[in-house]
Amino acid sequence: MLKFKLFGFPVQVQPWFWLVAFLLGGGFGMRGEFDWLPVLEWMVVIFLSLLTHELGHAIAARHFGGWPFIVIHTFGGTTYYQDRFERRERLIVSAAGPMCSLVLALIAALGVFVIPVPPFLREITWMTMWINSIWTAFNLLPIMPMDGGQILRDVLGPGQLRLACLIGLVTALAAGLALAWFGWIIAAILLGFMAWQNFKSLA
Repeated sequence: MLKFKLFGFPVQVQPWFWLVAFLLGGGFGMRGEFDWLPVLEWMVVIFLSLLTHELGHAIAARHFGGWPFIVIHTFGGTTYYQDRFERRERLIVSAAGPMCSLVLALIAALGVFVIPVPPFLREITWMTMWINSIWTAFNLLPIMPMDGGQILRDVLGPGQLRLACLIGLVTALAAGLALAWFGWIIAAILLGFMAWQNFKSLA
């Protein structure tokens, strides 16, 4: 397991992350000696995008007195911290990650549409823009335990966890069916798993 510190935050990167990133980046389809470069670019962009997202959560949590640490795992990343925050503070911490992803997407968009980047950075810039745009939209769906679900939970307020889980269940089922229809099978499976989690929380 890779371990390091970034801006004072302990970071752990689990080995399974690299395998999943490799496979999602087209590792199965590698046939020639030049196929490795797009896969490597994908893995680098995914890693840096997840790290930027989780740093947003960690910086906000530390601002409110938490002691966060970051784990990059099989299907994404998680920032752990002592949750003694008030409702407003939890909202800010939950929103900080998607906001950092959105800023990264906008910076990459400048490199795509406004400020020309060197040819060897063009593909990485495109990947960064699209990955962070799509991931931010996906992550803000009101489905627990994603950031959108946690924001919804805190907007609804104390005592409304069942309502948040019900909304998450319906949203996950609808979005999962839509993604499956368009052929995004892995994302649909992930949403199916989240729908099950929300159903268990309701039960």
